[in-house]
Parts: sequence; C-alpha cells; structure tokens
Amino acid sequence: MSSRRINFPILLTSFCALVGVSNGCAALKKAPAHESAVTNPGKNSLRTTVLSQRMGPEEIFGPSLSLSGSSLEPVDSSSMHVSQLIQTRPLVLVFSPGIVKGFAHSGVIEALVSSKVSIGAVLGAEMGALIGAIYASNTNVNRLQWELMKFKEDVFQSERGLFSRHKLESELKRLFGHKDIRETKIPYVVAFQQERSGVLELVNQGPAQDAVRSAIAFPEMLNPGQWNGSATISAQKSLPALIAMIHEAKSLQIGPVVVIDVNEDRSLEREQAFEEADLVIRPDLRGIQDLDFKKRSDATFRGKKAVIDHLREIYFWAGMPETDR
Repeated sequence: MSSRRINFPILLTSFCALVGVSNGCAALKKAPAHESAVTNPGKNSLRTTVLSQRMGPEEIFGPSLSLSGSSLEPVDSSSMHVSQLIQTRPLVLVFSPGIVKGFAHSGVIEALVSSKVSIGAVLGAEMGALIGAIYASNTNVNRLQWELMKFKEDVFQSERGLFSRHKLESELKRLFGHKDIRETKIPYVVAFQQERSGVLELVNQGPAQDAVRSAIAFPEMLNPGQWNGSATISAQKSLPALIAMIHEAKSLQIGPVVVIDVNEDRSLEREQAFEEADLVIRPDLRGIQDLDFKKRSDATFRGKKAVIDHLREIYFWAGMPETDR
C-alpha cells in the first residue's frame, strides 16, 4: 500500500455520516500538530524532549475499514452490528503531582481496566510518574498492585541518614534495571524539574530508573535525582507541569486526554490550566495529607470511586456503546 497523507478527522466525519453513526464521532477532537524532539526553554522554563507517537489508519479505523488505492473499500453495514461501526478510543491519562495522594492514580488505572476502558498512554509527575511507569512497562493491573506493595514508607525515607541503605534505588533498579523508557508497552512520559534552574523536563526516552527517581525526588524526604549530569527534583510546581503534560498528551494524537488531579486547589487559574483536557477527574482526597503513608490504601480506593462516579463521561470519551460496557 502506497504511503500518502490523509485528513483523518474529515475522513472519519464523512464515514460517520455515511453509516448514520454520530455519538462516537462527535466527541473526537483534532489535536494540535507537534514537532518531534523539540528543545525550547520558553517563558515558563520548559524544556521538552519528547518524541511524539502517532496512530496509523488501522489503529484509528480498526478492521472495519481498509484503505486501498484512492478510496475506501465498501463495507456492508447491513451485516454488521452498530457497535462494530463505532470505534472505541484509548484514553491518554495525565497524572498530576502528589505524594501519598498520588496513590489515587493506581486506583484510577484499576477501575478503568475493570471497566474495560483502554489506556493508550500515561504521562505523570511525582508519585503519578512511578505508578504510570510500572503500568506502562507491563500494562498488567495485578503486577501494578504487587509492585506498589513493595514501595513501603521506609523505602521513601531511606536517605535521611548519612549511612542509610538506599532502598529506593534498590527497588527502582530491581523494577526497571537498565530499561529505556522507550521499551514501555504504551507511550509513557515523565515530568520532573532541574533543582537549580527549575527548568521543567518532559521525557519519553532514556534510563527509566533515572527518570522515575528524578520524578519522585521529594525535597521533603529524598535527596535530588540525577538526569544528564544535573541534579533533579520532583515537579513541585504542579500547575506548569500539568499544563505542559496536557499539551504533550494532546500532541500524541492517540485519544481523549483525561487528567487525574489530586490537588485540592480549585482556583480559577488552575481551572483555566485544564482547558486543553477533554475530561478532568478529581478524586475526593480530603483528610489525606501528602506525607501520611498510612492513608495510601485509602487514596487508592478514592481513585477507584472517582472513576466509577465519572463512568458515563468516561464511556462517552472512550466511544464505548452500551453493549460494550
């Protein structure tokens, strides 16, 4: 099959009009174009070093349609169920920064998988980066739960003593070894910042162990991480990190962007930061403090509940018909 450029949004709209299906297609938004391997400090001290991944026609249309020559092969819609004509869309998850509250992200993943909602990519900061990396590397919820059980409170507090055992590094090495971020099963992007300059880094390639270690370098508990010879810390300034991750998530052009915000800030500025997102889910995490690791299970449960409370909206954006739910 020859290679050529196709305007997928127009093509998809035409197809929907042809077969009389509108609900699944109406929700599809055109994502902004994105340049690969961009390095641009910009006014917000953001440096993006992310290589976008795009979907081909087979991933967008699925097996129901095929491209041949200059036109679409005819499809006998009379012999197909309507649910077969509506193509589901994987969600792109953006996990906001958060330490203990960030464990809500694992509950979100568990609830989405249990609800048969496809996850196409994960972008995360702080605890969301660790949880996202574990899931993206294997896409198995049982493994996610098992691995997170090994990250107990003492793992995150192991560097306080001068001669303490570095349990965190040991766990990350065991988990990721020498794997590159590009080896994940689904696209994964991690956010952290340089300690001195405050420059925000978004990366989807390089040593997974170092990237995750940089993302969870909570200044309140851990020493800085290292990335390309520079000291790094977690993305504490969650708003710039979220804006950057949402923009990058849209540029991947994989599916609707769903933000999981574990921050209790409800200011107008924060609300405006989510304009590019298709859906924002805010788990109720009142009463859970950032460093209260005894509440991590509670945070996970509340993440699950938040998904259940928003299932109707989630199904809409995922393009899931009633028969598939």
